[in-house]
Amino acid sequence: MALAFSETIAVVRQVLDRFGDEASNTTHTIDGCAVWPVTTTENIINVDIVNWTMVALVPTGSDVLATDRIAYQGTIYDVVGQPTNWRSYLTGHKPGIELHLVASTG
Repeated sequence: MALAFSETIAVVRQVLDRFGDEASNTTHTIDGCAVWPVTTTENIINVDIVNWTMVALVPTGSDVLATDRIAYQGTIYDVVGQPTNWRSYLTGHKPGIELHLVASTG
């Protein structure tokens, strides 16, 4: 996948110790990504919470797991669901891996 105006995202991966507790985080970047907004919602009953979702298309073969978090433009997003490889059933072309991302405040 070659994009004229691509984005770089950072993948934040939680590293656990032998007891299953968070020990540290590792970070690596992925270049050549497309990122776009999907929805935003606001819940103002009892507390003001804003949720927003994004989709990122990263190059095929990128190292991203469902348990990772994505840092993009100063916001940390959770990866929601399994990263999904796109493949055209007509041509076999593989444009990339689709990530569903969500972040919230409040």
